[in-house]
Amino acid sequence: MFFLAAMALMGASGCASPGPPLPPTLNLPEPVAGNTLHAERVGDAVTVRWRTPSRTTDRLLIKGAIQAELCRDVAGAASGPGDLKDPGRQNVSPCAQVVARIPVEPRAEGEAVDTLPPALTSGPAKLLAYRVQLRNPAGRTAGPSPVVYALAGAVPAAVKDIRAHEVEDGVVLEWTPQSGTRDAVVEFERETVDPTPEAKPAKDQATGDVLSSLRQTGPVRLRAGEVGAEAQGDPGGTVDRGTALGHTYRYTAWRVRSVMIGGHLLEMSSAPSQTVTIQVKGAFVPQPPQGLVAAPAVGGDGSAARPAIDLSWEPDIGPHIAGYRVYRQAEAGTEAGEWRQVNSALVTVAAYHDATVAAGGHYAYRVTAVNEAGLESAPGNVIEETAAAAQ
Repeated sequence: MFFLAAMALMGASGCASPGPPLPPTLNLPEPVAGNTLHAERVGDAVTVRWRTPSRTTDRLLIKGAIQAELCRDVAGAASGPGDLKDPGRQNVSPCAQVVARIPVEPRAEGEAVDTLPPALTSGPAKLLAYRVQLRNPAGRTAGPSPVVYALAGAVPAAVKDIRAHEVEDGVVLEWTPQSGTRDAVVEFERETVDPTPEAKPAKDQATGDVLSSLRQTGPVRLRAGEVGAEAQGDPGGTVDRGTALGHTYRYTAWRVRSVMIGGHLLEMSSAPSQTVTIQVKGAFVPQPPQGLVAAPAVGGDGSAARPAIDLSWEPDIGPHIAGYRVYRQAEAGTEAGEWRQVNSALVTVAAYHDATVAAGGHYAYRVTAVNEAGLESAPGNVIEETAAAAQ
C-alpha cells in the first residue's frame, strides 16, 4: 500500500501546472508605421497615404473590419521655427479633430482625403500635422500613428491652356505664363496611352531647359523651369525629349511651390490643369546634315591597298534620327555626273569610308538624314574631293 501511494504521489508531482490563464486579446490594430505615411497637398485638398498593418498589438492577425481615422492639427505658421508648435512631438493621445473616416483592409494601402476649409486655403503657409489611427470593430484603438506633415495656405495658380505639338527634338509643351511665379516651377505628369510594340526608345539628351525625369516607374513626373534669384520667371514652354515614336502621351500640369517651415521642406501644388494628348508619329522632315568634309584615304594593306575617300559630318542629335544616306556624283561639276547613293544600308554614325572610288577620280558628295519614320531630309552641303592617283 505504501508503495502504491508513493507512486501516485510521484505521478501527481510530475504533471505540468497549467499556470494562470492568459488575458483575452483586445484585437487592437498596431498603429500605422511612420515610414509608410505620405501626405500631398494639391489644390484645396491634402491626400494622406499609408500602409495598414496586418497584426494586432498582441502580434495576432487582425480580425474583423477596421476603420481608419485621419486627424488634422494646425502645427504652426511660417513665421519662424521658434514659433512652431508640433502636437505630434508632444503627445500620442487619440485624435482630437477627425477629418475623415474610411474602412481599410489589413496589409492594404490606405488613402484619405482632407478637403481643407477656406481658412486653410488662403494666406501664408502653415504647417499641418496629420496622424492616422485605426479602430477595431469594437471601436477601440491602440493610438495614433506618428505625424506626417503638409502645408496649409494659398497654393500657386493653376497651369492654363497647355498644348503640345511634335518637333524633331521631341514634344513641345506650352502654357499661358503666369507673372510673379519665381517661387514655383511647372511640373508635368506624362502617362503613356496605348503604347505599340514598334515604339522605340528615345536617345539620351543633355539637360538644360529639357524636362528632367523625377520618377521612372508608372507615370513619369517631369519638371520645367527653375526657382530662385536666377530664375527668369515662368518660361511658358519647354521640350520633353523623353518621348518615343509610336507612343501616345497624355500630359497633366501643376505649379509646385517648396516651403521650408519648422525645419520641414514641403511642397504644395496648384489644382491640376486640363490634360493634353499627343501621338508621336515622327511626321516631320529632319534637318539636313551640316559640316560635311572629305579627305583622300587608302583602303586595304600592301598589294591590296587602293584609293578611298573618307567623309565626316556633324551628327544630328535629334532623338528620332535612324541614320544617314551618302550620295556621290562622279565627274564632279560636270553635267554628266549623276547623284547615286553609295551606301546600301543607313549609316548610323556621322562618317563614311568610300572605298569604291577610282584612282585619280574627282567626286562630289552630299549626305541626307533619315528619321525613324523613314522621312528623308534635304541634302546638306556639297563637298568635292579627288582620290589618290594609282601607285
